[in-house]
Amino acid sequence: MKILVANWKQNMNLAEVEKWLSDFAPLAESLPAGTEENIKVILCPSHPYLPAVAAFVQKYPWLVAGSQDISQYPSGTHTGEVGALQAADFAKYCIVGHSERGESDEVVQLKINEAHAADLIPIVCFVQPERLSALNLDEEAGEVVLLWEDPGNISHGGVFTPKPSQEIAEGTAKIKQDHHITSPFIYGGSINRQNAYELANIPGLDGGIAGGASLDPKHLFEIIQAFAKPTSK
Repeated sequence: MKILVANWKQNMNLAEVEKWLSDFAPLAESLPAGTEENIKVILCPSHPYLPAVAAFVQKYPWLVAGSQDISQYPSGTHTGEVGALQAADFAKYCIVGHSERGESDEVVQLKINEAHAADLIPIVCFVQPERLSALNLDEEAGEVVLLWEDPGNISHGGVFTPKPSQEIAEGTAKIKQDHHITSPFIYGGSINRQNAYELANIPGLDGGIAGGASLDPKHLFEIIQAFAKPTSK
């Protein structure tokens, strides 16, 4: 099964989120029977709109809600923070350590611990593979999804600068071998309708994260279709 994360970042107000969901609904209904078993899509809105997304995804077993971040603290006097237990009322997954936040390994580890304590599955971001050695990712501690980020290839303003798939394939194989990775391993950086099917067929790559492309429900659905197709042998 492939994992596709839709990270909406700091985009869309409530009316726009509701329109996105309304436009996406008929597309979701059109996903061919059987292919939904091949894909899990995690919609990650801004925190105020998690309830709306959480209610929507209940209609589709292959859709779940995810939090874009959680606090490193369990609870208390931390103005503006959203705790893992709070996010877990609506989400099944949470992104931690995204490169745009510039967090230390120590902070990321605290967030992983908080996620596991709240029965959230953390999507642990890393740019340099050294982070994987610095973190406790023992499967006995809890399930994780590992997200290899490539900031140089993250889309900006609708402009995509994808890395060649061969480089992604070689990097994926090396990182997984060097760090003995058995957890789901996904990639982020300018995933769009043009390169989705090619990325979906990279051996050892379990999915990806879409940013700008996920703001357009039709564009995201085309990516979903590519990842939901049975991969070539």
